[in-house]
Formats: sequence, C-alpha cells, structure tokens
Amino acid sequence: MQTRPQRLRRRLLNAAHWAHAAYVEPEGSPIRWQCHTSSGILHFKDGHLIVGITGSDQSSDIWHDLTLYSRSMDEWSVAADIKLAEDSKGVVTTTGFLDHTANAYEGIMAKLRSMGVDQGDITSVSLSGHSLGGAVAYLLQHTEAFGHDSRAYVFGCPKVYKRGSRIPERLRSSCWKHNDIVTYGPWSCVHPSCQDLILTYPGQVPRTEVPGWLRVPMASWVLLSWVYGAACELKGMCGDETSYGLFKSHSMTEYLQCLEL
Repeated sequence: MQTRPQRLRRRLLNAAHWAHAAYVEPEGSPIRWQCHTSSGILHFKDGHLIVGITGSDQSSDIWHDLTLYSRSMDEWSVAADIKLAEDSKGVVTTTGFLDHTANAYEGIMAKLRSMGVDQGDITSVSLSGHSLGGAVAYLLQHTEAFGHDSRAYVFGCPKVYKRGSRIPERLRSSCWKHNDIVTYGPWSCVHPSCQDLILTYPGQVPRTEVPGWLRVPMASWVLLSWVYGAACELKGMCGDETSYGLFKSHSMTEYLQCLEL
C-alpha cells in the first residue's frame, strides 16, 4: 500500500503530464480550448472535469505577468460577469493574473458548452497549470463554476495573493517547487499557506521569505531576472522550451523530468 507522500507524488506526476501536455497538441481524449492568449486542454467524464492550463507561451502574455496592480476578485467578478464562490470574497491579486483568468474561464466554459456540458453536470474539478497557468489554476478555484470539490496542482507558479488576502481554508492546493526564480515573485504577493507538500531537488530548499539583509540584493536579482525573462518571451523563446540559465529550472519539462526520477 502506498504512503500518503507516495500517493501525492503520483497525483503530482499525473498533473505534471497534464500541465506539460497543455503546451502541445493533445493526443487521445484531451480536448484543446483557447480564448485570446489563454489556452489548454480539458477532459470531462462521469462528472469529473480535468483542466490543464498553459503558462506564458506567447509574447503578449508578458503583460499578464508584469501587470502587478492590485485588484480585488469582488470587483473583477462584477466586471467580468463571473460568479465567485461565497467564501472567496475579499481575495486580492494582480490585474494581470485576473485578466488571464477571465480569458481561461471564458475559453473553458465555451468549450464545455460546445460539448453539451452544463455547470450542474460538473461534480468535481482537477486543475493543473504551469507558471502563469498555475496562477490561473489557483484563481479559478475561487469561482462558483470551479470552486466545488476542486484541487489545483501547480508547477513553477509565481506568488498569487496580495498580502492580507483572506484565502479560503478549503483550498488545499499542492505546489511543487525547486530552485525556480519565478516562484519568488511578485514581491508584493504570497503563496497560499495551505500547500500539501513541496518537493525540491536534493539539498535545495526554496525560500519564499528571505532574511532582511538579503532583501535588497534579492529584489534586484528577481527584477533583473523578470526583465530577462520578458526579453526571452518577446523573442518567443520562453515558456516550455526555454534553455536560458536563470529560467531553465522554470520549464515544465524540467519539472516533469524531476518528478519522474
């Protein structure tokens, strides 16, 4: 019989395959969805919905990554005409993450309608995403359509929630990270505290809170890295296939290979 960490690792590996497959043309049963720059794959069977969400794979996605103005989900839900789960009011994140979430929501719902699937047919949801797609996976859990009995498995996800946000305790999202520079930003945000497990490379433990004396050099490093990543994306060379030094550990391929060890 598998132990709990072994079961979680298996679920993470399965989710990693979905997050990785969201970047390529799916084979077999997964169906591709897309709305503006947001895209991914989904599968619906016996009431369970599985969704894979791509990260930044187009140069235009950089604006979602770097638009860091604060915005509450309450205000966003009204403007986007998206119903929030009752316990998600008071959550604050960035405008860029929310804009991309709205695109994903529209694309997923449109594809489900084309398949003849009503919201009432969905009994449980599994969400998987990489990088910006991981942020979207977190935020989709706050909507009424994807909030019931849902799990999110994210890889290389940046910090999503503005400090002080009221994050529902029902969110039990698993997050696997290693020495990935993207997971340290944006500086004004935090990761959810309800992560099940963080797996790392041997001997390397990611720090999302650094000592005070390191914050200035770390902030400079993160800023330069994000600018460098923006340059990579504008050249169409970031996302899953990137091989640049600072961002190599951020690729979904790297996560998948490390999980399969």
